[in-house]
Amino acid sequence: MAVAITGDYEGVLSMGVGMRRQTWIKAFTLTGPTRVVIDVVH
Repeated sequence: MAVAITGDYEGVLSMGVGMRRQTWIKAFTLTGPTRVVIDVVH
């Protein structure tokens, strides 16, 4: 439902993810290019 960046300090980024109901979330990183993936089970 919602994503918010809650902090950014010295190379550390904090985010919040709001969902309608409790679910599983898997977060991991990929390279080439470097990125963060947030996989939400629905």
